[in-house]
Amino acid sequence: MGETRSDGVPDCGYAVMRRRLIEAFQRTAPEVTVVVAPGGYGKTVFGAQVVRTVGESFLWISMSGCSPTAGDFPSAVAARLRHGVTDNSEPGATSRYSTSGSGWERLRDELGARSDLPLLVVLDGLDVLDSVASLKRLRDLLRDMGVASPKVVCTCRTICERPGASAHDTSCWTVTRNELEFTVEQTRDLATHVLQREVATSDAEALALSSGGQPALLVLLLRHAMCHDTSISAALSRAPRDVGDYLRSEFMAPRGAEARRTLGAAALLGSGSIGDLVRVTGLSSADVLSLATAVPLLRLKSDAVGVRTFEIHELASEVFGAALLARASDVDCSTIDSIIRELEGRGEYHRLFGILVRMEDTEYLVSHVERLGGRLLEEACFDLLESLLVQIPVCVQAGSVRLLLLGAMLLRLKGRVPEALERAASARRLAIASSDAVLERDCLIIEARLRIDACQFQFLVEPLTRVFESAVTTGDYDTAALLSAYLATSHAQLGDVVTGREYVEQYKALYQRNGVRAATRAQSISMILLVLGIICGDVASAAAVLKDVRGDSGQPLEFRLLCEGNLAALLMEMGRIRDSLQISRAAQSQAQRRGFAYLIDSFRGTDAAACAGFGEVAEAEALMASAIEHPICPEDASNIAGNRMYRSTIRRASGLLDESLADAEQALVVFSREAGRLPTMACLARCEVSASMLSLGDAQRAHDLALESRSEANAWTAAYHLLRADMVLAEIERQQGVVEDAVARIAQHREYILTESANWQIAMYVRAFPGLLGIFAKAVGAEALPSHLLRMILPDYARPALEACHDDLQTAEVERLAVRLLGKRAAAVFMRERASGPKAAVRLFGGMQVVTPTGSVTDKDWRKRKARLLFALLVLRRGQDMPREQIFEHFWPEMDEERAKSNFYVTWSIMKRALSVGTGGKGPCPYVEHVGGVCRVVPSSVSSDFAEFEDALIAMRKADRAGDASLALAAAERIVEQYRGELLPGELYDEWLGPIRDRCRQDYGDAMLRASQLTYEAGDPEKALHLVRAGLGQDPWREDLYQAALRYLIHTGQRSGAIETYVACKSKLAEDLGLDPSTETQRLYDQILAMEDPPGAPG
Repeated sequence: MGETRSDGVPDCGYAVMRRRLIEAFQRTAPEVTVVVAPGGYGKTVFGAQVVRTVGESFLWISMSGCSPTAGDFPSAVAARLRHGVTDNSEPGATSRYSTSGSGWERLRDELGARSDLPLLVVLDGLDVLDSVASLKRLRDLLRDMGVASPKVVCTCRTICERPGASAHDTSCWTVTRNELEFTVEQTRDLATHVLQREVATSDAEALALSSGGQPALLVLLLRHAMCHDTSISAALSRAPRDVGDYLRSEFMAPRGAEARRTLGAAALLGSGSIGDLVRVTGLSSADVLSLATAVPLLRLKSDAVGVRTFEIHELASEVFGAALLARASDVDCSTIDSIIRELEGRGEYHRLFGILVRMEDTEYLVSHVERLGGRLLEEACFDLLESLLVQIPVCVQAGSVRLLLLGAMLLRLKGRVPEALERAASARRLAIASSDAVLERDCLIIEARLRIDACQFQFLVEPLTRVFESAVTTGDYDTAALLSAYLATSHAQLGDVVTGREYVEQYKALYQRNGVRAATRAQSISMILLVLGIICGDVASAAAVLKDVRGDSGQPLEFRLLCEGNLAALLMEMGRIRDSLQISRAAQSQAQRRGFAYLIDSFRGTDAAACAGFGEVAEAEALMASAIEHPICPEDASNIAGNRMYRSTIRRASGLLDESLADAEQALVVFSREAGRLPTMACLARCEVSASMLSLGDAQRAHDLALESRSEANAWTAAYHLLRADMVLAEIERQQGVVEDAVARIAQHREYILTESANWQIAMYVRAFPGLLGIFAKAVGAEALPSHLLRMILPDYARPALEACHDDLQTAEVERLAVRLLGKRAAAVFMRERASGPKAAVRLFGGMQVVTPTGSVTDKDWRKRKARLLFALLVLRRGQDMPREQIFEHFWPEMDEERAKSNFYVTWSIMKRALSVGTGGKGPCPYVEHVGGVCRVVPSSVSSDFAEFEDALIAMRKADRAGDASLALAAAERIVEQYRGELLPGELYDEWLGPIRDRCRQDYGDAMLRASQLTYEAGDPEKALHLVRAGLGQDPWREDLYQAALRYLIHTGQRSGAIETYVACKSKLAEDLGLDPSTETQRLYDQILAMEDPPGAPG
């Protein structure tokens, strides 16, 4: 079959050029190309011809006929990239079963180890491609790694999930058997070359008919004609009817056992060195080379140092492999055993187990699954392992400790922890019955991991202590380090925090000892962080330990994700919100793709808390709802309860007081149950209940609960818990006028506060209880308060907090705090307004929110929808007078004047009480006026995003007319900041509001379009595209915005993105408006389809 070049691309000598297909590839430039056809149709040859069109920047990966599932696809590709690397670790170590990151992360590592990333990756020789989505994911991975316009080509025999047909999607191209079949002209070209003489058209037609257009069969027919030195018509009358017949008759039957053994070994290995064949067959190099050279469809090559290697064609692989697997002799069986060992050394588990399944020997299969199943978990080959267990009878699995444990780990990955625990317990009982102490220990460790997942700590202390002491005595530091972490979290969760900390110290002494593996450190880190960071509040030590572990190479993916999740949670608590979200979302994305379902609910809880830190309360609510009401693992009650505690804090800070209390009380019930009671978590939940009680006005009950929690936390020296309880007690003291006592209470925590371990918690409590800001400022110092803490006290919360502390702080201290919270400009405005009286801040875009110096006005405060809408209407008038009769027309058009007036007075009174909440209703409402039948807001006392939006629009237009692009773009940034969504989006049935809402949406879109043009002219097309997309995000029906986006995408060479944008435009116009794209949009699309040359400026 010819030689293979040193770069891995097969060089088959003369090959008929597939000009039509190559021209189509060059013209359409597909990002993903799938070449799918049975064996013998020249898929590899076509792939090699594609490579020549892209030059030097390519990577050829021979997949050797494997058929990984979509889940195992990245593992299989990574394995082929690191072909030949041997893992000498003990495969039967059941206690070390862990899930690993060979998947997409391993593949990223393998690609990243190359000196240059390729523009084109060719995956040659898959048997079955499970999903084209895997190829698109590989393309995206290359793009994420910095490859511009990467391309992926895959050759395979079958596709399980074919790409959906789309008239406009040219990013994926499928080449099928029909396109690969030789035409009569191509048949004639090849025949003329092989036979070295002119071939008549009639003979070419006969050859094309006999071969069915299959290039491989055509080659063999021509070989047959040459060997018998006869005419084509005579040769065809005696020729074999398919490739298999030819190979069996010409190479297997006449050459005997040695041929069967050598060619069968080549077939089952798929590729390798001649030395590999010598080793597994026991034959001499000369004999092996003689057979390999004589066989068609077997490619040979020499590497850079002269080692001869081989790769076999899939058609020959079928024939020769089947012959060897017939196991006609003991020698054949020995050869197969050697092949299995060779594939194991390479880590080619899909090929290895494919052979074992084909052998239909259950006992032989079971022995290898028991021995290598842990390795499959470490390589993230979950689908492969599950498929193997399905093929093993249940009665056989029930009698095997290792198979039961493997099944338990797979169940855990799916979030089915109770079922996994039952299976692990069965395995331990079986190990005890067999009197195998080592196997019993391994079972106990896995069962302990599952019980920790299920928060069943009460069952762990006694047996784990026994095994831990034995491991220390025998010098098994790897086991001892893991169990010290298990015991630390078990004791701490059961309320014995002192003993928990002692085991943490033992872990810190053990985890850097020789013999402690990176995987063990990764498995234990989450438990150590829980004790150090959350229970003891020692975030600095937790971060130091985490930093050491994150630096370990070769960590299993599951525990790398746990590390990332813990880091995201720590960063969130410290107020590093952007970093937390970035890490958490990346880890969540990996967990979803790689099957670690049980981690996702925790990631979502962290995301929600981080979003709340940013002030994105709606997003936080949505994430928490998915993690609590619709969790991936609904049986994980403790994780759901933990998320409820965070949601309680978020809701209380947002003014949802009843809902906050309900969440905290439900969490307390879960953590206080007799079965599975978790005292440390119950203490936190009780703190949240007390804070919610206080926010609802029940100070006595709040005091009693906080005092109970404080007593427990003080005994444990749990700083995180202790501060939470003292914040509630300090707020009670502040409300009672005992400010100095409140300051003294918080001052005890000064050093802990300065570690920034509780930034998020403090910020949320200040949002809920604005008066706490002054207490913290006096206790710690206005200049000393951590910046990341203050950043989470957003302006809408900062203003009432600053107002609330004016009696506790001197004016200079208030001003310093205002600068740190609001910035110099806004602080100066605040101080001026403070001197002239209180002010209300109003948001109308994206939902209505009103914050007065005494706190947020909640839905409960408004009582009636029309009271809220009446205030919104006056705010939209921006201080202009509004006759009372006009209000009647808006709100009560069907009533006579007297009835409307009566309703108006009731609504006006409710509105004023809502705006005066927290003041006891004393004095007039400073924000609205009703004099002489005319109503209005007091402009000096009310600020709104609507007013800021309108002012910014005016400023932008003025600057644009004056030709000042920088000022215009600055105003555009202010517009983006204010327009967080539609104006009062929940109020859909008030006709008076519709025109104002539509005008704002139109103005926002116009501003984004003009800002994008100015940005593009300034030489930043990427930012211009971002601005246009911001406009489309709020108004997805504007064709002029789509057109602008298309122009910028064309200019930046983003062909696939441009196609996707066009398709989105066309779908939106057709589905929602019943319109077709305009001539200009279609012209741009035609320009996109013709994109081949370097991009030019937009038309």
